[in-house]
Amino acid sequence: PPSDKNPCYYCCSFVHESSKHCKTCNKCVIGFDHHCKWLNNCVGERNYRWFFAFVCATMAATTLQFALCIWLFVDSFGDDWYRTRLQELYSMHLVAWQVVIGIVAGLLAITDILLMH
Repeated sequence: PPSDKNPCYYCCSFVHESSKHCKTCNKCVIGFDHHCKWLNNCVGERNYRWFFAFVCATMAATTLQFALCIWLFVDSFGDDWYRTRLQELYSMHLVAWQVVIGIVAGLLAITDILLMH
């Protein structure tokens, strides 16, 4: 065996000494960090930059979506048409649905950020 290679107990092959075996993929990965269940792929030395870019892009998109939701919700109260409709019971249901959807979107954004990695 080469001097920089070590045998892997699981796949019975000689791998780089910084490699670790992923039991999910059943293969050895150089610089193994973790197996991402969202991407169904191992994160290691060769694709860590792409994974980090993916996490940053997802967080940016989630933040933008949440900010847009908040902006549209706040902006809807400044409209004269909307103000006149607020006096009706029907529009109160719309406000309640906007609040519920905003809360759900906010919770989804928070869980997406917390569970991504």
